[in-house]
Amino acid sequence: MSSWSRRRGAAFDPSLREIGKHAQRLHAALQDVWSCAQHDCHHVNLRLDGRLKCCSTYSLSRSDDMTLFTLTYAPTENADIWNTVEVCVPEPPDTSPAPSMSVRRTRFAIGPATASTTPTAVQEQTVRDLCASSTQPRPAMSRIYLNSTNQIVLRSEATQKPTNHSRSMRRVSFRSLLHEPRERSIIGSLLTTKQSISLGSIVVSTVLQLSATSWLARTWSTEDLFFIKPSGAIDTDQAYVTVAYDSVARQVPKPQLSQRDGNLFVRLGVMLLEIWAQATIEDLRLRHQTLNDPSTSNGPWRDVATIREYLRLAGESMQPCFFKAINYCMEAFARGVADTEDPETHARTIKKALNPFEFELQYWSSSK
Repeated sequence: MSSWSRRRGAAFDPSLREIGKHAQRLHAALQDVWSCAQHDCHHVNLRLDGRLKCCSTYSLSRSDDMTLFTLTYAPTENADIWNTVEVCVPEPPDTSPAPSMSVRRTRFAIGPATASTTPTAVQEQTVRDLCASSTQPRPAMSRIYLNSTNQIVLRSEATQKPTNHSRSMRRVSFRSLLHEPRERSIIGSLLTTKQSISLGSIVVSTVLQLSATSWLARTWSTEDLFFIKPSGAIDTDQAYVTVAYDSVARQVPKPQLSQRDGNLFVRLGVMLLEIWAQATIEDLRLRHQTLNDPSTSNGPWRDVATIREYLRLAGESMQPCFFKAINYCMEAFARGVADTEDPETHARTIKKALNPFEFELQYWSSSK
């Protein structure tokens, strides 16, 4: 491995792990902020942020940075109105040495340093009911914070700026969009090539950030990948995973962390294939009999057989990032890799599955 590749892996790794820790803290804290008497359940969507920013557009200084999460929430899963709020988690100081200016570096972006400056005196008010607060005449929570004691709080900051409030939108799964009637003659009828690459990057990054948290179900697939959108084309920057929280009054036991799942990389490979082909793996088997091996039983091995045959038949026409990432997923499954918690596996997944998307996104961004 070249020194450049080693440096890239070192730059990604700490931030990816910290994002996952903060996301799990947020998941736990959200269970205590639904005490309204009107609703038994609340549906919360966490926006999936790829967070990849090159050093030319993102400052490497982290002294004022926040890990920024965006949530939308509503009392029903098919709601037409979703409230939007940003949650900020303060970052600890970064004591790592500054990168050499002679080396091209890409950092895992935490959040805009200009979004919230450090106040001289901050007063905190604990949020008891997120739902009730969103129905007040004047929206009070465009931005909230997760403090050091894992409580969701409001802060009195003179420099705080309003962000999004409630908007009329609908939530749809990516799989349902794949089933919508449309022209299938060319790649890009649902997503352009650039959008496909962007969404592929987000999906791989999400696995690295959230696979060890309660945000991702063990069966996470394109059916659980949502978009909150008005009518019209989807926005790949508005992809979400969703969790349902029961009212605090019902005192439902808190969900546990996801357990090890030996099929994680098969499911990731399927998701990437469906994003690139813009069709479900079941539809691909129906359209192309060569992808349907009757000798394999239903389950992960059938998906593996389909993916390998697809790569053999159509791999040359795929964007290299998809080909490399899907190949890596098949390799990881064959080696019995069950998760990304092992540091070596984590770093290898970044190198083999995430970096190829970042490279191509850099190309598409520079070729505008």
